[in-house]
Amino acid sequence: MESSLENSSQEGTMSDDDDDVAIPKGKSIAHHYMPSKMVYVSFDVETGGEYCGIIQMSANIFRINNNVGEIESESFDRYVKPRDGAIWSSSSTDVHGLHANSPQIKNAKGIEIVWNDFVSYIDKNIGR
Repeated sequence: MESSLENSSQEGTMSDDDDDVAIPKGKSIAHHYMPSKMVYVSFDVETGGEYCGIIQMSANIFRINNNVGEIESESFDRYVKPRDGAIWSSSSTDVHGLHANSPQIKNAKGIEIVWNDFVSYIDKNIGR
């Protein structure tokens, strides 16, 4: 199937063998496939290594309303204190710079509390 895009100062046209689709200026060629409201979630976890576990959980939720050109964002970022006796991997520490004596880790809550906070964050921000 051949496609071509013709640009003008107002809008372009994408032509397939079957039909032409107008592309408003400044929009993606896939804009007509996107719903008017979308939610994107970005999730990141840092670990202290295999015998240390999760030491940071982060997430960003972006709510996009294409009808009014609005983007809302909600963030979650918590450090996690590993269990006593955790063995930190130097290769992990080299990546993120965190270690057992980092203030963020020393002052952090355990994974059970952070996980419950994360679940609440997801319920609050995705469930609406």
